[in-house]
Amino acid sequence: MKLTKRTIDSLTPTEKRAEYSDDVLKGFIIRVYPSGRKSFMIRYRMGNASKRYAIGDYGKWTVGQARKEAMELLRLASKGEDPSQARRRSREALTFSQLAEKYLEARADSKRTIYDDRNKLDLRLIPAWGKRPINLITSRHVRQVITKLKADGRAVATCNRYLALIRVMFNFAIREGLLEDNPAATIKVEQENNKRTRWLDADELNRLFQALEEYGSPTATAALAMMLYTGARSGNVLSASWDDIDMERRQWTIPRTKAGKAQVVPLNDAAMGVLENQEKVMVSRYVFPGQKPWAHLTTVKKPWAAATKRAGIKDARIHDLRHTFASMVVNSGAELYHVQQLLGHATGAMTQRYAHIKDEVLRKASGSVAEVVNLDSFRLEKQAG
Repeated sequence: MKLTKRTIDSLTPTEKRAEYSDDVLKGFIIRVYPSGRKSFMIRYRMGNASKRYAIGDYGKWTVGQARKEAMELLRLASKGEDPSQARRRSREALTFSQLAEKYLEARADSKRTIYDDRNKLDLRLIPAWGKRPINLITSRHVRQVITKLKADGRAVATCNRYLALIRVMFNFAIREGLLEDNPAATIKVEQENNKRTRWLDADELNRLFQALEEYGSPTATAALAMMLYTGARSGNVLSASWDDIDMERRQWTIPRTKAGKAQVVPLNDAAMGVLENQEKVMVSRYVFPGQKPWAHLTTVKKPWAAATKRAGIKDARIHDLRHTFASMVVNSGAELYHVQQLLGHATGAMTQRYAHIKDEVLRKASGSVAEVVNLDSFRLEKQAG
């Protein structure tokens, strides 16, 4: 039989304890005691010996949870590792949350990377593995995290950054003598293509912000408008503090950008308008406060997804507001060097993606000559000799 809730509920106790095997997962069994107690177990072999290991009682464990645990234990047995000994060692091993604490403590001097690492840990890794002993985290678990990131629409580069953090953390554990193997060691990074450049035209922007207004999240709408009017990255906008804003000088100082340096962002009239409106409803030190006044807004993905769907805008990411800002600056006639400064690029390499827009601007400018002097009426013909 296949062990399901229905089949297990139908099992009645007898005078002697009885065991029932799962037809799908070999070695996964349920033991029914005369008292009525039902317990999940695995049956496996170590050498010539047949062994059993108790997972837990039915009721405390669901069938799905027990099946998942049985798969992991049987996998250990198939590799020649006794599950009972592995579980004993796991009780002595650090959990992933404890490893994270040790790792962050060791990286305390690296302010920028520790901020990024902590975000990744809090958002994905600790929720997935926090209570799991580090010696029981396998390459399968790592692949599951990466697969989930992709399913949630994260870019290849983001997935690679998560994989890099996992590798670094487990290498740290190995150096500290806490672990022998790195579960991420054999997982390859994927080829990145960060040259995708999509920007929204005027019609799309009007439809987008109309849809955002209808969505009904003023703070999220204001934050997205600020991203468009400054070209700043979403993380910098969402965490912006009033301490960093100089309304008189019309400047916003980002303490630390992706390049690891401070950046002074000049504030145009539109950006100033956003800030003035936010100033009227100021409730915390953050320009775009979250639900709790002492915290800033952490994401605008939900309103963005709803608004782009409502507006019929396809294949657009929040980061594309940054590209839109850059394309508009280039179309205004600005030099690429100035675009680089406005975007806070460490080098001009990233800014070169907008070079073709600059070429088009120049082409149109040179075309204005033809609008003034039209030579279509003049034809140079060969004179017959």
